[in-house]
Amino acid sequence: MNGKARTFSINEAITLGVFAELTRIGVPYDVAAQHSRLLHGFKDEAALLVVYQGPQELIATSERGTPPPTQPSGVKFYDPAMPPMVGEIIKISELGDLAANPDVRSMAVVNIDHVESRVKAAMTASDQI
Repeated sequence: MNGKARTFSINEAITLGVFAELTRIGVPYDVAAQHSRLLHGFKDEAALLVVYQGPQELIATSERGTPPPTQPSGVKFYDPAMPPMVGEIIKISELGDLAANPDVRSMAVVNIDHVESRVKAAMTASDQI
């Protein structure tokens, strides 16, 4: 409702925090919104949301009426004018492997655990006012 304060759940606040971090580092709003949804963490390690650009593997085709192929085509496509943005949540220990992947052209990384800590601290502080 216009002019009335909105109450956010902790999950909504974390989602907004991750969205803000992505847009702050230059990820387009629509891409940031798409990848800020369905966040999760890990019990044993910090979670990172990684949004990266790289080629996409083309889906193998089949003749009409025949079953689709069970294996990807192996053919990769990259359009520099419209690079696809892939998002995934990984453990912090997996970041090096992803960064070393030759198919990953560039990436934006947000530490979800850090955002969660900041959100919880802000919510605690606002409760004490």
